[in-house]
Amino acid sequence: MDPEKAESLIQHWEWQYKRGNAAEPPDSYTYCALIKAWGRSNIIDAELKALDILDFMEESRVVGLSKIAYNETMTAFARSSRQDASAYIERIYDRLLRAYELTRRKDFKPDRFTYFSVIKAYSKTCNSHHQ
Repeated sequence: MDPEKAESLIQHWEWQYKRGNAAEPPDSYTYCALIKAWGRSNIIDAELKALDILDFMEESRVVGLSKIAYNETMTAFARSSRQDASAYIERIYDRLLRAYELTRRKDFKPDRFTYFSVIKAYSKTCNSHHQ
């Protein structure tokens, strides 16, 4: 999947929705698929694009935002070759914990996929300070 084409399609969908030409706006599943597409691409700094999408989802309060978006974004960083991937993952993990603490919503509660992403990043850098 070409994440740039997918992102362009979602932007077109958003525009059509705002004009009244689409029944519903893109939702969390749509944006998570886009985060995953960026994370699996070989495009330079794709993990930063994934983070931009997560930022957008939080700021826009996208319906259905859950740990899946955070997990996919952390996975994008874990797959990257960034030396500072673990630092980014720690910040994303902290954001997820904050969301859970604020809302107490089960769909923000970290799960095994959350911890797998963090462990994978640490195994690449052997540099952690979370306990």
